[in-house]
Amino acid sequence: MSSGRYEVAYANLTIGILGFSSFLYGKRDDLLASMVAFARWFFADGIGHVVSLVVDQNNAPSNAGSVLYTDLQTLAGPSPALDQSR
Repeated sequence: MSSGRYEVAYANLTIGILGFSSFLYGKRDDLLASMVAFARWFFADGIGHVVSLVVDQNNAPSNAGSVLYTDLQTLAGPSPALDQSR
């Protein structure tokens, strides 16, 4: 595995720990920050998939399959979780 993949894995772990701990301890501002970071990151990944699909004609399932839809739908996820943290 390349070192870049480890960096992405550590970033995922950091956002996950921040979100989980802020949910457990009831720190709403930290929870909001972690959800915004997560949503922006995955939405940007989704835009990258769309650009790759249109510009490079990359129709591979790992680019234009379910990962494309889940990346673009992450903006809908933060609202219900934020409501439950009250």
